[in-house]
Amino acid sequence: MPSGFARFATLFDRVAIVCYQDSCKQQVEAWPEDVRPKVRLVDGYPINAKLGILGSHDHGCRVTQGHAGAWELLGADVASLLILEDDYRPINATAAALADSSALADISAFVGGDSWQMLRVGYIPHTLPASACSAVCACTPSSESTNMCQVRRWPSRARGAPPESRGQCM
Repeated sequence: MPSGFARFATLFDRVAIVCYQDSCKQQVEAWPEDVRPKVRLVDGYPINAKLGILGSHDHGCRVTQGHAGAWELLGADVASLLILEDDYRPINATAAALADSSALADISAFVGGDSWQMLRVGYIPHTLPASACSAVCACTPSSESTNMCQVRRWPSRARGAPPESRGQCM
């Protein structure tokens, strides 16, 4: 059985790695052999070319289109999808939480439920008071784990915007 982050990845039906041309090389091989069948590469280059945004100076928007392209992996046999960028590395606190079997069990309960559409693995490198978050990013702590919250509203131009906002790069 894999450990740490690879064990976390096994909670999902599929793992998408958003990469860009040469950065796609050796992404699948970086995972333990028993996780590799779940891993799919999503090269942002052809997606951005199709949308006509290769020349856009908005890097965040171009990357977002790769994330949106990964959504296409969802289907009848894929109900849960972990989307990672090719340069994602868990910070020490994340790695420690994923090594904790009780935290992983909580996250597993959340992933196995049907009340979510997206689980974003990320961090803010500093603590913000609850009042610092605008209504746009309002979230509610998850009943499954204190390490997760449920976002109730999704701004259409937010980084990581859903597929209906595709191709709106400046």
